[in-house]
Amino acid sequence: MAGFRDADAQIRRLIAREVEREFRRIALSSPVFHKGPPYLCIRQCVLPEGLAGVMALSSYFPRESSFSAERAPANNSTPIFMAHGQGDTVLPLAMGVQARNFLKAQGYLVEWHEYPMGHAVCAAEVTDIREFLFRVLS
Repeated sequence: MAGFRDADAQIRRLIAREVEREFRRIALSSPVFHKGPPYLCIRQCVLPEGLAGVMALSSYFPRESSFSAERAPANNSTPIFMAHGQGDTVLPLAMGVQARNFLKAQGYLVEWHEYPMGHAVCAAEVTDIREFLFRVLS
């Protein structure tokens, strides 16, 4: 748990630094929603207007019960790109589907992608990530 708290603090410092540099279109990515960047940005984003987008690759929600009470309204319309390998044996596809369904049920805009791969990255995913980032950061 200490590792998640340290990552949370580091991400907050990075976002604050970018805000000081007057960057307003910020997108974050993480493989896990638990206190990682996507979880942070949706529940406690430091930007009043929310983040431009979130990428969650091979992700899951280990603590759905506390998420709803902690969500930040500024992020209600933050687009979320989720991708998962159909043959992922590290984090099975069902875990990603459950996270996607949870986010959709909470009203988030989720763009879901599945790829014929394991716990990895493929060329098609990189292309889709690129398109997502161009769309949300433009």
